[in-house]
Amino acid sequence: MKKGLIICGFLLLIACLVTTLPPQQANAQEGKKSLDLQLSARTYYNQVTPGKDNIFFFEVRNNGTLPITNIVFSSYQPEGWVIDFNPGKIDQLSPGSSQTLDANVKPGDKTTRGQYRVTVIATAAETRTVSDMWLTVETPRGVWLWVGVILAVVVIAAFIVIFMRYGRH
Repeated sequence: MKKGLIICGFLLLIACLVTTLPPQQANAQEGKKSLDLQLSARTYYNQVTPGKDNIFFFEVRNNGTLPITNIVFSSYQPEGWVIDFNPGKIDQLSPGSSQTLDANVKPGDKTTRGQYRVTVIATAAETRTVSDMWLTVETPRGVWLWVGVILAVVVIAAFIVIFMRYGRH
């Protein structure tokens, strides 16, 4: 009788352990799916010009142990901006492999000077990843730069003329 109670208690203990295993341990035998998206040559100061094409390169990497399929790229960007991806879709990415993605970021013509956040999203059938980048918009100097240069040249020329005319005794 004691032997039967010990066996029943042992079986009950095993049943409790099996039913309370965390889901990660049960799924560990299935494999791991992990997608990583990084801006290549990451710098703090990513400058873009309004109304022009600005190309950035991303590396898409499968850090898991299983293939990732149907990876599609999208983004959240400021209003009036256009972002195109090349390629727009990756059919399959094998475990441990990577692929380069070009992102053509075109800020709107009327974008003002400042820093803007752009979010790039890679969505696959199995997983999803997000990468943010800060872009700095520098407005072109254009006409005002030339006006300043011309004004400086005129002031310097005026000082030279005044010095030569009234500077001699």
